[in-house]
Amino acid sequence: MLPPVFIVIVQLLALGVGPQHATTRVSLFGSGLTAAVLFHASASDQGPPASGLRFGDKLMATTYVLLLWCGAAAVIVLGAMGAQERQ
Repeated sequence: MLPPVFIVIVQLLALGVGPQHATTRVSLFGSGLTAAVLFHASASDQGPPASGLRFGDKLMATTYVLLLWCGAAAVIVLGAMGAQERQ
């Protein structure tokens, strides 16, 4: 379950990128979300069927929440930069 941790770390480090590179943040969000979904799909195929949430599912749910938060922040910064350029 180490890959989701690395994905989240990269996403959180991307928040430190300056606002002039907002499109890079959005593309990092998209690729991070894709990587997380593909990892979750492959990891859930390897285990036995379970009726409830396993630890991996809870970890991935937390990963998705953090990724969506980082993605929303990136889109808000991109929108603010676009509004600032129009003025």
